[in-house]
This record gives sequence, C-alpha cells and structure tokens, in this order.
Amino acid sequence: MQFALFAAALYGLSYIIYSWSSERASFSYLMFFGSIYCAILSAPFALKEKIDFGVLKAIAFERSIWLLASFFIYTSIKKTGAAVTSTVESTYPFFVMLLAALIYKEKIQPSLFIGGAFILTGLAIIVFNSKEFVGSLTLPLSHWANHS
Repeated sequence: MQFALFAAALYGLSYIIYSWSSERASFSYLMFFGSIYCAILSAPFALKEKIDFGVLKAIAFERSIWLLASFFIYTSIKKTGAAVTSTVESTYPFFVMLLAALIYKEKIQPSLFIGGAFILTGLAIIVFNSKEFVGSLTLPLSHWANHS
C-alpha cells in the first residue's frame, strides 16, 4: 500500500512539473524528449530480456493509447489547470473496473461498485462547481485545427 501512496505523491508532483513544462513547450516536444529520456533510463534493463513480439505489439498499442491520453491531459491542464485536470483524471479507476469487467470478464466485487459510485459523485461535484471544467468540455473546432 505504501508503494501506491508514494506513486500517487510522485504523480501529483509530475502534474505540477507537466503544468510548468506545458507553458514553455509544445505537446510534441514534451512527448518526444520525455520518451527519449525514458528509453535511455530503461534500456539497460529492457535489453537483458528476450524479445517477445506479441508483447511488443501490445506495448505499441498501449503506448498509442497513452499518447492520446497524454494529449488530452496536456490540453486539459492548459485549459483548466493541474488541480482540476488531475482530479478529473483520477476517475480512471472507474474505467479500469468497467473495462476489466467488459474485456476480461473479471468479477467485480460490490465494494468496487460502491467505490465507482463515489468516484462518479466526486466528478459530478467538480463538474457542477467548476466553470472552467464545464467550459473545457466544448472546444471549438479551431482549437483542434491549431493543434494538428
């Protein structure tokens, strides 16, 4: 449990750093150089493993999803700030639960449904009390055209 709490604290710090960086660099710049940095750090460990092409395909798919999610986080931080973005983004356990049940047919315990209800209730409180968040839900087409 302490490792998960430590990870949560580090993710919190990363949102603040990401917010600062996003004011100074484009999404493409952040993703490119961030990926190179991670590759350099992980290469000594990863290159000791036997290559499994099935796993590589899964990693490519997951990283594509991660890149798209990162773009949405980047855009949200620029529009609403790190605090609102991280709070809304932290509803992801609800989606993990839902997708695990749908894709992997995992049995979901009743306590997880209750937790999911709390997550959605928290999101509703944020949505109904944050003009910045509600305004960010309606992006004009010109916004997307400027980021292509």
